[in-house]
Amino acid sequence: MSLIRNVLMVLVGLVIGVYLSELGITVYQTLKGYDVRTKYQVVESYKGDAVPAVFPSMFIKSDFTHDNKAILPLTGISNKTTVYCNEGGEYSIYKSDRYGFNNPEYIWDNVIDVALIGDSFVHGACVGPTEGVASQLNEMQYRDKEKYGVLNLGMGGAGPLIEFAILNEYAKYVKPKDVFWFYYEGNDINGLSVEKESSVLRKYNEEGYSQNLFDKQEVIDEILSEYILNNTTSALKKNTRTLRLYNTRKLLASLYASYSSSPVVYSDNDYKEFQNMLNIVKTLVNEWGGKLHFVYLPAIDRYRDNKSDDENLFGRKIVLNMIKELEIPVVDIHNRVMLKVQDPLQYFPYKREMHYNAKGYKEVAKTLYEHLKR
Repeated sequence: MSLIRNVLMVLVGLVIGVYLSELGITVYQTLKGYDVRTKYQVVESYKGDAVPAVFPSMFIKSDFTHDNKAILPLTGISNKTTVYCNEGGEYSIYKSDRYGFNNPEYIWDNVIDVALIGDSFVHGACVGPTEGVASQLNEMQYRDKEKYGVLNLGMGGAGPLIEFAILNEYAKYVKPKDVFWFYYEGNDINGLSVEKESSVLRKYNEEGYSQNLFDKQEVIDEILSEYILNNTTSALKKNTRTLRLYNTRKLLASLYASYSSSPVVYSDNDYKEFQNMLNIVKTLVNEWGGKLHFVYLPAIDRYRDNKSDDENLFGRKIVLNMIKELEIPVVDIHNRVMLKVQDPLQYFPYKREMHYNAKGYKEVAKTLYEHLKR
């Protein structure tokens, strides 16, 4: 009995210690001005005028229908205050545009010469609405009295097939002269293999296929509003960050990633599928008189694990050689931004989070601006 009692005392002590540690981190963050609220608490603070961000990758296996046909939303809810994510201490909150993207509403009424296609790094995670790549690039151009605007078509969690679908459904209507396709080395090709599970997304490989989403935003808003009401809200209500040991789990996950990360390995077929799709994207953009550019975004693992010079990590060499074969201009953020400074981790929140901070996004925007001016 004494052994059992001692074991229980140790376990109770460990639990108390962990929660005291969690509480200490929360108090420290609060004193530093870090927003420690849950996403639900932030949404609730808007008293019904805000929604949590939702992404097309969440609906790959969905069974949404409209007019007895399957429909897959590729954007968020339109004209709504949207609560996204928090990595740097403040939640990313923005007012979505008429099609559910992270743009100022007026952008669709302007001449759009540049469109950005990508995942969360283009969407604007996890910074303010004026700190993402598109916003900062727009600011640079207006500052220099340029006459064109930048359209942000990024969606968190999007892989190549979703991005291709977004290009088909939205970019082709505004026909930008320059399309920047953002490639995140950490998971993009893996996203392609997952997205092929969607029967709707697979149809985009068929010439001329479209869901005609450009004219169905009311339907999309209705579908996503119902989804949030039935699913997302209940998930966001789960206790507080402290009870869920949010910071402790996040810290342990970060430490685990630091010591156990290994290169992502894809098959030759995975790479070939990606190359073939990009060739179709290039052809589509060329057909409306535009030009496709490829933006290579490096992952934090490359710098956290001291592997800056590893050209095989994440298949970097293979991907860049494929793009070279396709004769697509490359904007390599690894070479043009990260290797220009002594500590690339300065461009990530607290030098440990996945996404870039506002400073990092600004450097990306500056690099794109210089590329456009050539």
